[in-house]
This record gives sequence, structure tokens and C-alpha cells, in this order.
Amino acid sequence: MNDKHVQLDVGIIGCGSSGLVTLKELLVEGHRCTVFEKSNSLGGLFARAYEEGILVSSHLLTMFSDFVGKDEKILHKPRMLSFMEYVQYLNDYADYFHLKDFIRFETEVKSVWKDYSSHKWKISVNDEIFSFDRIAICCGIYENTNIPSFHNQHLFQGQIQHLKTIKSYENFHKKKICIVGSGESGSDMILAAAKYGEKAFLSIRKDHGFLIPRYIYGNQDEPADLDTTRVHHSIPRAWGVLHTYIDMMNSLIKSYFKSICFNQFREHSFIRRKGIFMNLKQISTSHMWSTFGTKNSGLVEALVKYKDKCFRKAAIKELKQNSIIFSDNSEEYVDEIICCTGFQISFPFLEQKHYEMERLGNEAKICHNLYKHCFHPDFGDEIVWIG
Repeated sequence: MNDKHVQLDVGIIGCGSSGLVTLKELLVEGHRCTVFEKSNSLGGLFARAYEEGILVSSHLLTMFSDFVGKDEKILHKPRMLSFMEYVQYLNDYADYFHLKDFIRFETEVKSVWKDYSSHKWKISVNDEIFSFDRIAICCGIYENTNIPSFHNQHLFQGQIQHLKTIKSYENFHKKKICIVGSGESGSDMILAAAKYGEKAFLSIRKDHGFLIPRYIYGNQDEPADLDTTRVHHSIPRAWGVLHTYIDMMNSLIKSYFKSICFNQFREHSFIRRKGIFMNLKQISTSHMWSTFGTKNSGLVEALVKYKDKCFRKAAIKELKQNSIIFSDNSEEYVDEIICCTGFQISFPFLEQKHYEMERLGNEAKICHNLYKHCFHPDFGDEIVWIG
């Protein structure tokens, strides 16, 4: 540390991947840091998500540049880690850089505010108040669930729950389940419901996302995120929808060729082609430039492999005692509705003390209000959102 360097006290909220790397980098610069984590373990949402979950980005692109992990072979054959493997990677990262001594587990932040008399930021946890020069908010946005309300929901005798409450696919055993939403987690859920449940329904209001498999060639061979880069796709962007057609046709030809030449990939190639046709079917309203990418073809696999008990349905129109009426007026009896409908962005610890902090929290809900999606213009580097 040189003479001009100012040592700061920094409070970090959250101990997922962004909280850990923030802590590590600040310690390297010589700052004094305290991390507040409300659970009893690090890893953020991944430590509490469903056990069978798998990332949609390969370890090669997800890992920190200064720590490969214990499995160095993964550099030569990149793959997607499971949620549990990724949490273990984060624990190994914390051990390697000796970070755990700076983390206060089972400590929920109740309130954050600026004390203008001392020019310090205050963090209230339980019965204690801590004072800091800077605040780093690293708790993410996946805390408060977004669950839609359905017409006549009070009549429904089954269970309605959010994806966040699902801990294991075993919960689906012998149940009739409706999955609402077709994002990446929704794709996991519909495949699990089709595989383990008695019957499965996938309710989608309009179009699904642009479907991209985790692995281009199946069998954990070549993660798709190594191919879906701006270098590969953005140069011909001026072609618009034409580029999507060309790309899809190219993928179809390669899929047919691979299934003919390599018999062991025939099932994966068929599912891959089905996903391409699903993308092409809605290309006039949703294509790779106009909608989000769903880097998980689980919903395609569910509709193909379990076609006798897995069905795509329209939006939910209303609920009855034991059934769902969809917008096409079809009716299906279900035991459970699982909403894969995202999260509501909120920072409740900024809404407890002062109007100014409440305004700060509300404006930070829209990332474009923050410079580089990190800094609020009224507070400079005093408080920063990371991750």
C-alpha cells in the first residue's frame, strides 16, 4: 500500500459469488471488510436452490480468473457445474484466499442509512449497529418471489408455490403438475415434472425464449455458451431475422449430419432439431435479437421424450377446486402449480430509516439508473451494487 492509499472500512451485504470476489479484491487493496450473510453458509441462491440444478454457463466462463478450482482438467474439457459443485467451488475459493474469517454468518441486515453528522454509513443487524466508509450491496435480486395471482385462486384446493421453495425433484412423484413459465429454471421444472410426475403441463402465455441447449452436441460435449458469443453472432446482426434463419438452417444441417454419422447422438440430435423448429415457428414474433435466450432445452426434451404425459398449454384463465381452465378453454386436473415467474427486485434494508434511502433503493431497482449498473450518481462510490 502506497502513502496515497486510503484504508477504508467497507460493509458488504451478501456472500454469494459477487460478495466473495468483492471481499477478496478489497482485502488485496488493504481495506478493512466485514461481510454480512443472513444464512449459515456462503453461496447465495445456489446454496438454497433445488439440489439437481445445473448452471447454464460453463465453468470456463463462470470461474474467477485467479482460481480455477481443484479440477484443473475442466480447462481442457469445459462443462456446466451443478449448483452443488458451484457452491463447493465458492467454498474452495473462500478457503484458498482465507476469506471466511471476515464473514458474519446468520446475520441479517435490517437497515442501511447514511449518518451525515459523521459522514459514515450505518448498518443495523439484530441489536448491533456497524459504521462504515463504504457499502457494497452484493445480495443480488433473487430474494423476493414474484407469484402471479389467478382468477378464482381462492377456490383451488391444490398447492401453489414458487420455484424457490422446490428443494428436490422427488416432490413431483406421482403428481399432476402445472409449470408456469418457460425460462431456464422453468425448463428444469417441466422436465422433472414430466419424468417423475403422473402428468405435466407447461403453461406459456405467449412465446418461449430463444431455445439454446446447454451442450451443442449432447453428452457434455462443447458447452453452448462457448459458441453463443458476440464475436460469433453480432457481426452479421445487420441481417436481422435473416441471420436467425441462416443460423437455424446451419444448425439443422449439422444436426441431421451428426445423427446419420454418429448413432449414439441420434436422440439428442432429434431433440435439438425439435428445439430449432420451435424457434422457427415463432420467428416472426420472437427471434434471437428480440427475445431472451433460454440456455436450457429441458422443455423440448420433456415435450419429446414424455409426449404421452407432458403437454404445452396456453395461459391460465382461471382456477377451479381441483383443476385449471386455460385461455383456450381446455381444462386439466392438477395437484400442484409451480410458478417459475421470476423475482421482484427490492432492497428492504434501504426502506427502513429515511426517505432518501427509500428513494435510493427504489431507483436502484432499475439498473439503468446506476452508472455502469453499479453507482448511483448522487452517492458516487460511497455505495455500490455488485452482481
